[in-house]
Amino acid sequence: MKRKTIPSRASGRTAAKRGKQSASPSAAPDESPAPAQASDSDGTAADAFVALLRGVNVAGAKPVRMPALAALFRDEGFTSPATYIQSGNVVFARPAAHPVPAAPRSLASHIAAAVERDFGFTVPVLVLARDHLRAAVAENPFLGIAGVAEKQLHVTFLADPLDSRTVPKLDASAQLDAEKSNIDLERDMYCVAESRQAVFIFTPNGYGRTKLNNNAIERASGAILSMKNEAPTAADEKLAIADRTAALVDCKKRIVDLAAEKSRAEALALELANERALLTKEAAALRLTLAAVDADVHAASAAHDALTARCALIEKGIANAIATEYDPLVSLVNPLREKHSMPPISLLQDDIEMANSRKVGSLPFIKN
Repeated sequence: MKRKTIPSRASGRTAAKRGKQSASPSAAPDESPAPAQASDSDGTAADAFVALLRGVNVAGAKPVRMPALAALFRDEGFTSPATYIQSGNVVFARPAAHPVPAAPRSLASHIAAAVERDFGFTVPVLVLARDHLRAAVAENPFLGIAGVAEKQLHVTFLADPLDSRTVPKLDASAQLDAEKSNIDLERDMYCVAESRQAVFIFTPNGYGRTKLNNNAIERASGAILSMKNEAPTAADEKLAIADRTAALVDCKKRIVDLAAEKSRAEALALELANERALLTKEAAALRLTLAAVDADVHAASAAHDALTARCALIEKGIANAIATEYDPLVSLVNPLREKHSMPPISLLQDDIEMANSRKVGSLPFIKN
């Protein structure tokens, strides 16, 4: 899907808000794993991502309705956006031809600017590739520990990796060791992911009471942008949404393919119909030609019959003339010729044969 320009949804907002295009300080890590790909509606490859908006719909501050947020993603040229409750989390696909680069950091900056433009406030945005989110869920070390409930688990994603000076600022005694031997089901604990761009948190007394919240991690890490994720069950639901989104994109591709096949079949049917009409027209012309030829043959046959009948009448008239006029004349003339010692006159043999064969010819002449 190619878009020369990305339309704004801010028509119902003030011109000042529409004019804001400054990039947000938030961004997603470019070091994320390569995004999984699906097929976009036009048949091209589409990358699947999850966008996490921090601080929206919290105690009435920075309200964002999810249908409006999904519409913003569509208007920005992304496909198949799907939101999760009122969290501000959006699963979406980026078509291969999209003008914004596929790097999560570039996508996050673009989305943050669009949110500021359309909704009038700035929010940190973190964009993760689908496989990055899936890998983070699978890596959570607290999963499978006896006595740990999934609703007690959270993940904080970071825009930049934690450096060696950051982790010591957190409570070291609350950090889960590699053997998980220091697990304490009564206190808050955390573990830094191998990528150092995510912190897994265990909060037995609820996230609202933990000291390992986003603010604490930001203070310890030098105000690095972070985003709290829901428990793994909610993350699994996001992955399922991503999978359904990819399946929906594939379904759209099949629909487009079928529509193209239908168009080709309709074009072929139209071509065949045109050929049939042309052949029908030529056949009608041939039938008219044959009818005209038949009429000419019939007229020629009738003319031939009329000519034959006329010739017969002429021949009959000649025979009658010979019998009634020429023969008596010869009978009168020959005695006179004999009297004067002249040879008798007679019909030429050719004339006689011609008369006997009923051929059309000149009248007989007298042979001296």
